Amino acid sequence: MNILKILLLIFTTSLLSANDASTTYLRKCAGCHGHNGNNTVLGKSKIINQMNADEIEEALYNYAAGTCDVEVPVCEPKNPMIQHGKKSFVQNHTKEQIHALAVYISELK
Repeated sequence: MNILKILLLIFTTSLLSANDASTTYLRKCAGCHGHNGNNTVLGKSKIINQMNADEIEEALYNYAAGTCDVEVPVCEPKNPMIQHGKKSFVQNHTKEQIHALAVYISELK
C-alpha cells in the first residue's frame, strides 16, 4: 500500500469514529445532557462539556458499576434508571467507542 492510501485510510477511520461518537451522543446522551453537553441532569450533575475526556470516561464506567465516588460529581444524583441506562450503554459499546464518545463530549462547547 502506498503512503497516500494509508493516510486516506487513517483519515477516513478517524472521521468515521468522530461521526459515530457524534451520532451516539445525539441519540443516547443529548436528551438529558443537552445538544452541546451544557445541561445539568435533574439540576444536580456536572456540566459534562466542562470535563476532560478521562473524567467523562471514568464517571461513565463508575456510574454504570454503581461505584461513584463523591469526587466524581457527574455521578449525582444516583438514580437507578440512569444507572441502568449507563450500565446498558457500557455493556453494548466497546472501550474504543466509549473513549471516542468521551473525547467528543470533552470537545463540545
